[in-house]
Amino acid sequence: MDAFNLLSYLFHVKVKCCDIGDIVPSILGINMEDGNCLVVFSAWRLERDNVVLLMSTDADEIGRDIFEDKLKILDGKKIINADVSSQFDLKIFFEEGYSIRTFSNISYFQTENGGDWDANWRLAISKCNILACATNDFQFKIEKYGFNKIR
Repeated sequence: MDAFNLLSYLFHVKVKCCDIGDIVPSILGINMEDGNCLVVFSAWRLERDNVVLLMSTDADEIGRDIFEDKLKILDGKKIINADVSSQFDLKIFFEEGYSIRTFSNISYFQTENGGDWDANWRLAISKCNILACATNDFQFKIEKYGFNKIR
């Protein structure tokens, strides 16, 4: 299965809520009503009809509360399509002209427990027990995984 085919599991399903990272607010979690989840670690922006409404770097400037409130605009919207580039830049299309555009980068850091993190975005498909990851070295990895919710 390729990235687009896995992303198609999100199509025509409503967004339950969007979360941001506890420590790093630029990390975006898009939780779907059916239990699937997309987590974006790379740079991203929220657009409507190609007009930028919010960027992953805005939390520091506008404050966490306003940042979270602006993301609530996606709650209840269905994902209608997606586009994935060969470098795994991702554009998710929602109802009413909204979209999330990601920009794969070569960022690399260590987690608090000493592990390495190199994902641009991760996709959890609960019905298939699949966790897919677009890595910083431009690979798409798929593994079987047992989970309830990924954050």
